[in-house]
Amino acid sequence: MTDDDQPNHLLHYRKQMGLTQPQVAGLLGWKNIKAISMMESGNTEPTLKTALRLSAIYRTPVEFLYHDRYVKLRSEIREKEAKAASFGQQQELPLIFSHPDEPPPEDSFPEFPEDTLSQDCNPETLNI
Repeated sequence: MTDDDQPNHLLHYRKQMGLTQPQVAGLLGWKNIKAISMMESGNTEPTLKTALRLSAIYRTPVEFLYHDRYVKLRSEIREKEAKAASFGQQQELPLIFSHPDEPPPEDSFPEFPEDTLSQDCNPETLNI
C-alpha cells in the first residue's frame, strides 16, 4: 500500500507523537488496542467523538487525520455549491421612478381585472 492509498493518517500521527497503540487506547479510556488497529488499517471508522479525541491526542485537526476523505468531501460540496449558486441567480428588474419623492407612474403597476380584486380570499376558490 503506497502512502497515497492510505485510508487515513492515524498511524503516521501516532508515531509522530511517539505513542504506542496501548497508550492511545489508554488515553481514549479503552481496555484493548483492537479498535485502534482496525481504525489505523481503515477497516473501521471512528465515531465523531473518537475522531475528535484522536485529534486532541495527536494535536492535529481531524481533516489531517483523514486528509484524502476530507479533500474528496470538500470537492463534492464545492461542486454542489457552484450548482446551487447558478440556480439561485435571478434577474433583478429595475424600478423606474423619476424622482425618489414622486410616486411611481400608474403604468408601472400590472393591470388586474376588477373581478379579481374584489374576490375574497377563500382557500377553496384559490388554487393553493
